[in-house]
Amino acid sequence: MTPDKEKNCVQAIFLIVLVTYRSVFCNFAVSKRPKLLIMASLKLYKSEKLCSKIEIEQLYSQGTSVMAYPLRAVWLAVPPREELHPVAARFLISIPKKRIRHAVNRVLLRRRTRESYRLNRELLYPVASTAGKTVLIGFNWVANHEYSYATIDRSMKELLSKIATALTCENNLQKQ
Repeated sequence: MTPDKEKNCVQAIFLIVLVTYRSVFCNFAVSKRPKLLIMASLKLYKSEKLCSKIEIEQLYSQGTSVMAYPLRAVWLAVPPREELHPVAARFLISIPKKRIRHAVNRVLLRRRTRESYRLNRELLYPVASTAGKTVLIGFNWVANHEYSYATIDRSMKELLSKIATALTCENNLQKQ
């Protein structure tokens, strides 16, 4: 086998392994050239974080609550803000000191929750985009001790699918 053919075979095998591995986590598209792999962005941007005190107060006063232990989510669908990069959802994470005493553990749980949201937000984004709304979400920790990433991830998937279902129902009622 010539070095060029060997290099192409190695690239093709690498592409197949990469596509198989990544297909579990996100949507992807493969271009006609086997060297190029175009993936949906998994970055978490500043515009996706809920920072406005007015919106946070509105979220917790008018929002709807859903539960999937060890997380509780409060969500509210609002018209999108006039900004440069409108997003389908903005979120915040709250790990209270009353429940988790040590700051190191709170930071760890916040990171796990943020990572789980980042990887699973695709469950919510298409529904919010078709509804033409921005969904404000507050994730609150309700357990008294730490949980593994797998438990948090399962809980996050359940919460996001519940919110997506409720948003779809709300959108269908408004159309009728």
